[in-house]
Amino acid sequence: MKSSERRLATSTGLLLVFCVFLALWKTGLWLHIPLPTTDGVQSLSHTFSILRGDFLHSLYWHNWMAIFQLPYGYGLITAPFMGLLPFGVLNNFFVTELLLTAITAFLAYHLIATSQIPHAKLFAALASAAVFAHPQLWTLRPETLTLPLLLLALIIIRASPHWIALALAALLIVLAGLTQPLGGLIGVIMITLFELEKRRVIQRIILSWVMVVLWLSLLYLPVILIDVSSWEQNFIGFFTREEPRGLATLGGALTSSVRAVAWTALLIMLYALAAMRSWRQPSFSLRRELIFLLVLLVPMVMGGMGYYFAYLILFIVWRLSEMPLLMLPPLSLRILIVLVIPLFSYYVPTLQNVENPRYGETVRAILDYTDSYSDRTDPGMLWVSTQAGYPLIDEPYARVLANYVELGRYDTLIPLHADDEVLFISETERSILMGNFAVTPDNIVVETVIEPVPGLLTAESGFRVRLPSLGLWRVTLR
Repeated sequence: MKSSERRLATSTGLLLVFCVFLALWKTGLWLHIPLPTTDGVQSLSHTFSILRGDFLHSLYWHNWMAIFQLPYGYGLITAPFMGLLPFGVLNNFFVTELLLTAITAFLAYHLIATSQIPHAKLFAALASAAVFAHPQLWTLRPETLTLPLLLLALIIIRASPHWIALALAALLIVLAGLTQPLGGLIGVIMITLFELEKRRVIQRIILSWVMVVLWLSLLYLPVILIDVSSWEQNFIGFFTREEPRGLATLGGALTSSVRAVAWTALLIMLYALAAMRSWRQPSFSLRRELIFLLVLLVPMVMGGMGYYFAYLILFIVWRLSEMPLLMLPPLSLRILIVLVIPLFSYYVPTLQNVENPRYGETVRAILDYTDSYSDRTDPGMLWVSTQAGYPLIDEPYARVLANYVELGRYDTLIPLHADDEVLFISETERSILMGNFAVTPDNIVVETVIEPVPGLLTAESGFRVRLPSLGLWRVTLR
C-alpha cells in the first residue's frame, strides 16, 4: 500500500472513531437532560398503543394522529425497538434514535464509499460524520425512520437492475410513505429520477410505479376499508384543514429553511466541492443537478414545515455517490470540518448545560415525579405535558395536555372529573388548561410541585433569549 493510501485509510479510520466519540458525547448530554423531543413523543403514542395490542388507536395522544389520520408505519417500525430494548421506557427513546441515526450514517457511508470514485471512502466518512451529527435525526421524528429506508432503497436499485431489487426498493419506499406520506412521495420521485439518469427504459419506470401502487394497496388499503369515512375525515381533513399544505404554508417553510440549511451546511459544502471537482467531466451536468434539486425541493417546500428539508440529506448523499470525481479537501479543511461537525448537536447543548446546570436537574426531577405515577391505582385520568409524561406513555390513563379544542378534536370543553389530575411544566401551558377543560380558577387547585428554573438560552437568538421557565405544577378539582 502506498503511503498516500495509508494516510487516507488512517484518516478514514479516525473519522469512524470520531463518530464513536460523538455517540458517547451525545449519551452524556442525554444523561444530563433526558428530555425526549415533543414530536418524537407524539409520534410514539401509536407505537405504545400497538404494544398494548390496540392497533387502531393512539391513546397517549388522545387519538390525535391515530391510524386513520397518519399511516401506521412509524408505530410498526418503532414497536420492536421500544418493546425489546432493555433500558426502560425513557432511555429506550435515546437508544432508538442513536441506533437509527447510526444506521443512516452507515448507509450514507456505504452508498458513497462503494461508488468506485478515487478517495470515495474518506469522502464518505466525512459525509457520514456530518449525517450522524445532523440535529434532525436526533428528534425521533418520522424523518429519522424514512431517511434510512430511502437510502437503503437507493442502495438496492443501484446494486442490481433485476426486477426483484426494484420490488424491494418499492416496498421500502411504501414503508417510508406509511411512516410519513411526504417521505413516500419523495421516494417515488427519487427512484424515477434515478431510473431516468441511468437511461432505463420507460417500461421499467412504469413498473416501479406499479410496484409502489401494489405494495401500497396491499399494506394500506385494508386499513382504509376498515372505516372509509373516518379515514377521509382524519387523513384528508388533516392535510386540508388542520395542517394545510402547499401555498398556504409556503412562507413558513421558506422561513424555517434558514435553520434547515444551517444544519445541512457541511453536507452542502461537500456537495459543492464534489461538483467543482467534476465540473469538466463529460458525465457531469450542472443542469441535471439543478433540475434534480428543484424537483425534490418542491415537495419539501410544499410540505410547509422546516423539518421536511431533512430530505436534503438524501439528495446530497445520492448525488455525491454519482459524482465522477470527488475533490478531497486539504488537511486543514478536513480538520476544520471535523471541528465544525458537532456545532448544533453538541457544542450548543453543551454550552446550554454549562450555563444553566439547574435546568438538567429540574428535568430529571420532573421525570422522576411523573414516573412515580406508574403505580397509580385510582381510576382518574392524568393529563400531562407531552415531554414530561413520556415515562407514562405506555399507561392507559395518561393523556397529553394539548389544544384539542383549537385543533378541532373537541367541539366543547373537556370535563375534568374528581379523580383526574393535570400536570404541566411551563406557565405558558396554563392557558392550554383553561382553554380546553371545563374549569375555572375558582374550582381548581394549582400546586407548585417543583419550583421553576430559567429556561435554556437559545442559539437562534445568539444566546440572548431563553426558553420558557421549567417547573412542575399539579392541578386538581377543589
